Amino acid sequence: MQIWLLKAVCLASCAIIYGKSNKGDNNTKVEEGPGRVEENKETLLITIIIKKFFAGFGDDINWTTWDKALPTAKALNKPVFLLIHKTWCGACQALKNEFKSSKHRDELVELAEKFVMTNTEDDEEPEDEKYAPDGAYIPRIFFLGLLY
Repeated sequence: MQIWLLKAVCLASCAIIYGKSNKGDNNTKVEEGPGRVEENKETLLITIIIKKFFAGFGDDINWTTWDKALPTAKALNKPVFLLIHKTWCGACQALKNEFKSSKHRDELVELAEKFVMTNTEDDEEPEDEKYAPDGAYIPRIFFLGLLY
């Protein structure tokens, strides 16, 4: 179990070290006029779905949900990176900010391709006690090998 904890700390460190800022263009103008309302509704709906699914950790990483993680990992023969966090947690928000804003985000995204990246938020986390070996502290990061 200690080796998994060490690996989790290492990947969390990589996330902090290897992130890249995702700064958008704040000068983009939205045109008004007929038809724009429907397009804006679609954009808003897509934005809400993306924010819920990726929970703010970046859409440049192929995140999946816990219920799909293990079957996907078996099919792709990849280990699972499991991130457990809460929307109300200050430490989780700090991790999210570090994860998104590291100056080497491209390298982190490349590293993420070697895992089935699993993002669980609030009530989405696995209920099995083995995912809370030292208590249900948050955030928690696990690396699940191919023998799970």
